[in-house]
Amino acid sequence: MKSLRLGIFFLVLGVVSLSSCDKDCTPPALSENIVGNWEFQLSGGSAEFQADGTLIDPDDVVLGFESNGVAYDQKSYVVNGDTSFTVTAKPSSGSGSTSFEFPVTSNECDEIKLEIIGITETMKRK
Repeated sequence: MKSLRLGIFFLVLGVVSLSSCDKDCTPPALSENIVGNWEFQLSGGSAEFQADGTLIDPDDVVLGFESNGVAYDQKSYVVNGDTSFTVTAKPSSGSGSTSFEFPVTSNECDEIKLEIIGITETMKRK
């Protein structure tokens, strides 16, 4: 009887200790975490931030526009610490460029939140 109680005690202790383990990950620095494919929840498109600073944005969800018939489709990004990143877009032909800084309000393992003129955009890892 005593060994049965002891066995149940250790079984309960094992279950409690397994369920109390923290399975959440610790996000790396934004410069590392941002690399990969992301779905933009508000904009409804996706983009890929490559390790070399190139931004592949086929849905034009990050910084896509056309001005005077010129598409600004060559995109790159630079991470500014853990608080923001800047995207620069250039036309594939011609000159000129435009840049925009995106403030980061949350950097989690599979989710990055941006604050854009008072609106929160959530990026979720694909």
